[in-house]
Amino acid sequence: MVVIRYSKNYLKLRKKFVKNDFVQAKSLNKTVSLFSNNYSHPSLNLEKLSGTELWTIRMTYSPGQAHGVSIFSQTA
Repeated sequence: MVVIRYSKNYLKLRKKFVKNDFVQAKSLNKTVSLFSNNYSHPSLNLEKLSGTELWTIRMTYSPGQAHGVSIFSQTA
C-alpha cells in the first residue's frame, strides 16, 4: 500500500477542485483510493513527467478524449 502525504497547497487546491461537485469529489476519492491500494492499476495511467520528479495519474477518461483530469504529486 502506498502512503500518501498531502501538502497544504494540494489540500487547498483539492478543496477548490471539488467544491460543490459531488461527482468530481467521488471520482477523486475513488482514484486516490485506487492509487493507494494499487498504484500500478492500468486505469490510472501512471506516467512520470519528463524532466521532473512529478508523476501524474488519470482521474477520468472518456473514449475519444485525449486527456483526462490529472492529479500531480511529487515523489518522496
